[in-house]
Amino acid sequence: MQYKILIFILTIISLIIFSCEEADDNIIEDLSCDSLVVGIKMMDSDYVRPIVNNLVTDLESVPSDSDQFGHKKNLNILVDRLNDLCDNMIFTLTCYACIYTNPPQSEIEMLTDSANTDIRRVIDILTPKNELLSFIRIHP
Repeated sequence: MQYKILIFILTIISLIIFSCEEADDNIIEDLSCDSLVVGIKMMDSDYVRPIVNNLVTDLESVPSDSDQFGHKKNLNILVDRLNDLCDNMIFTLTCYACIYTNPPQSEIEMLTDSANTDIRRVIDILTPKNELLSFIRIHP
């Protein structure tokens, strides 16, 4: 009898936990796009940094003879993910490892419309060999 009660309680707890996680995922996804829009329009790196960095956590550097830093493909994937995240913005990779810092930086341009006014921003991405991409800053 005690086992039946224990199984019942564990089942209820499992249902609560899993239903909350699914709801939280949807909220986080919605807030990510909203935060991205706010951060980009206001050029506030604190909004944009965690979203961009979260989108690259699985993109490992794969250096080759034709790509010494190993992130060209990763940056294209990041651009696709940003475009999928918010359909009211257009993200484009404008240059790969073109800012000659150590490690080099790449740039992603963002275009959107706000009250019939085009807004253009540039996101700088650190492009280190054998490390993950990471957000640096956003600027006009």
